[in-house]
Amino acid sequence: MKKWLSMFLAAVMLCGVLAGCGGTQSGSTPASGAQSASAAGDSNVNAEGFPIVNEPITLRGMVALNANVKDWNEHPALKRMEELTGIHIEWECVPDAGFTEKRNLAFASDDLPDIILRAKISPQEEMKYAANGQLVALDEYLDYAPNLSALIEQDGAIRKGITMPDGHI
Repeated sequence: MKKWLSMFLAAVMLCGVLAGCGGTQSGSTPASGAQSASAAGDSNVNAEGFPIVNEPITLRGMVALNANVKDWNEHPALKRMEELTGIHIEWECVPDAGFTEKRNLAFASDDLPDIILRAKISPQEEMKYAANGQLVALDEYLDYAPNLSALIEQDGAIRKGITMPDGHI
């Protein structure tokens, strides 16, 4: 279980770094971490090991709350990951009952955080948001996630489950 949690948190942090490095859509305002990561380019990112970034960055995250974690900003495992990675995430913790509306407003206004977890996005919505440039395809970044890549190679069902009809992850 600890290995899965570590892989999950590493993947989340990687997604945040990659989302932050992806630039912005016209008319949108980047989060402070996204701006820092974009300005620094790849020179701030370490290809392997910890910390993930040489200079600390801050990303914005949105998560639907559940009964197990009351405030993601105070979660001990996430604080530890911040220490290891150099990546701070300012979590907006949205009650589960109002999360879908909050998420839809963020996409409609194009005022998106760098990371959205427990997003409850359907495959159709994923395709729509990806076509709009609001979601970043991660397949070209799998080299930065060797454990995830190995897992995908070991089990073809995982690749199938995370690959969209357009062929992107």
